[in-house]
Amino acid sequence: MVLGESGFHLDHYAMRSHRGKTLKTGKILRLAEMKGALLGPFAAQVIIVVFAAMILDGGVIASFCLAGIAAHWLMVAYLAFRRRDALTEMDQIFVKVGFVLFTLIAMLTVAAVSTLYYMFNP
Repeated sequence: MVLGESGFHLDHYAMRSHRGKTLKTGKILRLAEMKGALLGPFAAQVIIVVFAAMILDGGVIASFCLAGIAAHWLMVAYLAFRRRDALTEMDQIFVKVGFVLFTLIAMLTVAAVSTLYYMFNP
């Protein structure tokens, strides 16, 4: 480990800076320990996509949800590849509820792009 500015240890393998190991317990999680935590978000996402597909808006809400879910699983795959032996508790929280954040980002992005499209193409 390399001692960075202000006393932080820089762990370049895990791409994070910390004073201890992780947030509260100091426990470093392994990818094998998180496999059970992936089932809950997957089931919730299936239910959300089913309900979003039932909304009669031409598939707009469903596309937001699918874009957010796709971005979430891409980020989970990145975490699994990059930090498979040094996942933090924040990573586990992200795996559980990160798709909500990505769905909101997808909604705002699509809204901004469509607004710009209609502004410049009347």
